[in-house]
Amino acid sequence: MERALYTEINLFCVLILVILMVTVWRNVVRELDKRFFFGLCFHSLLLFFLDLMWKLCDGSQFAGALTVNKVINAAYFIQTGVLGFVWLRYSYYLENGDADRGIKPVLQAIPVFVLAVLSIASIWTGWIFSVDEMNCYHRGPYLALQVVLACSFLAAVFVRTVFKALQKKNFARRGKLLAIAGLGFVPLAGEVIQIMVPGTVVFCVGVTFGLFVMFVENQNQLISLDALTKLNNRNQLNYFLDEKINHYNANKLLMLFVLDVDQFRNVNAKFGHMQGDLALVMIAEVLREVFG
Repeated sequence: MERALYTEINLFCVLILVILMVTVWRNVVRELDKRFFFGLCFHSLLLFFLDLMWKLCDGSQFAGALTVNKVINAAYFIQTGVLGFVWLRYSYYLENGDADRGIKPVLQAIPVFVLAVLSIASIWTGWIFSVDEMNCYHRGPYLALQVVLACSFLAAVFVRTVFKALQKKNFARRGKLLAIAGLGFVPLAGEVIQIMVPGTVVFCVGVTFGLFVMFVENQNQLISLDALTKLNNRNQLNYFLDEKINHYNANKLLMLFVLDVDQFRNVNAKFGHMQGDLALVMIAEVLREVFG
């Protein structure tokens, strides 16, 4: 009964991820954020598959069962680190439009390398996990280290984005930043619960829920952002003004700057509208760097 319920929950999460991947597939080639999101879903799907294979293999008796169980466990623990790394990179991209901003990717990936070494070594040493003669999985004495390494990425996403969301200068991006924070917190909470209550499948549900929340937030961004420049559009301006009016403060000034691009019509006429679009994107990047 327990194995059947575990399998059903895993398959349900897999189904949701497949739906999300199919939904964003047609835009994967053209849009970098869709490629990141698709990759995150793929790595989550791979983790769920390994988890499902472990549950079906654990305690079963067939030729080479012990070896298969050990390899699946090692691969699963490595994949938890890989997924956390991809999660961190995606959060950097969502925040800044650049996944490489901040700590260099090679340094970010150090926990993954350490986790890979520990996981592979555990096949013989039992550091993180062990499999007895009856082909049953047991936690190793250093499992907590695996949890710390894998969850360090999720914790970093949560702490960094919550801190930024609370800053006044990021008011317009607060909803997006909180969604990114949820992207790290929900799986992190699921992992902690799953460690405290063995046999549960909370981490799988947490990852799926976090991805679903991010997908919904991305859809909301399509409504509030200009498709070309990715700057806030008129809908977001109206929302911002409504918030300021509803929280009116007589001691503070609210000013509106109207900017015009000189001779922009000549850029379109001389170089074509595609180059004109690129010019607008460059101007948008400057505005984003200056005003946040």
